[in-house]
Amino acid sequence: DYLRFGYVTSEAQAIVAQQNCLVTTGVTESTLKFNDEAQSNPAVGFLTTIDPDAEVTFKASYSGYYAAGSTAESRAESASKLPWKLERTTSQAAAYETATGGKVLLATNADFYNVDTYQPLGYLIMEGNVLQSYGSRQQPYFAVLKDGSFAIRDFGASTADVEEAV
Repeated sequence: DYLRFGYVTSEAQAIVAQQNCLVTTGVTESTLKFNDEAQSNPAVGFLTTIDPDAEVTFKASYSGYYAAGSTAESRAESASKLPWKLERTTSQAAAYETATGGKVLLATNADFYNVDTYQPLGYLIMEGNVLQSYGSRQQPYFAVLKDGSFAIRDFGASTADVEEAV
């Protein structure tokens, strides 16, 4: 099976058009156009499909975690002290590239957040550092495990073997 992230629409709508764009080998981003039978409720969504054999890495991110000059050790030390604040996904991707020298090919929002505090509403684990393991959204979470595999886990499941999670 392929791993897919994306937009979910109501059951009353159907895909009426799809355009695929190859991001890199094994990773495709699709633009999906939806509408209802009466053609009165158009919507556009995006879906990323990742082949399990694709040579890509999943990284969670949050504002302020990746900073210029930071190291894995300094990020681990500051992880529990990060303030919750809003930052564009593109800014987080740029900060990751600056801090690590890595290259971000695709970035997407991964969870809902509290609109008053900007705190994510579910799990948030980055580089094995648990920034949040609670919240008002006690739903399953997506995890990249320390062995490189990925899983969808139930809320409350052990995170001891988790490298990244949202």
